[in-house]
Amino acid sequence: MPFYHLLTDVVLVSSRTGTGVDVYGTPTFGEWRRVSAAVQESFQKIRDSEGNERVTSHSIATSERLSVGDRVILPTENGVAPSFPPSDDDVKRARTPVAIRNDRSRRSGFRFYQTFF
Repeated sequence: MPFYHLLTDVVLVSSRTGTGVDVYGTPTFGEWRRVSAAVQESFQKIRDSEGNERVTSHSIATSERLSVGDRVILPTENGVAPSFPPSDDDVKRARTPVAIRNDRSRRSGFRFYQTFF
């Protein structure tokens, strides 16, 4: 049984485009899109894609795979979802994932992705 009913939060995601940088070396991103997620505030020690230990403050579970270079806007500390399209204040809160892990539910076998910030 899929776990879509557990994805009660909404995050906004903007992925890197093309080469990911413009002629000035500034990262370039695509349009913002809504992604259903389960957001959890939890401090964990993990290893990033380069093998370095990092302490993360949040993780999200999604049915869509995100990338380490993406920009993600999480709900506020009060649980308020970011506006769509995002406000300038929301964009300033955008975070970049430090690691992504593929997981599979032991009970149902449903695949999901856990992203750490």
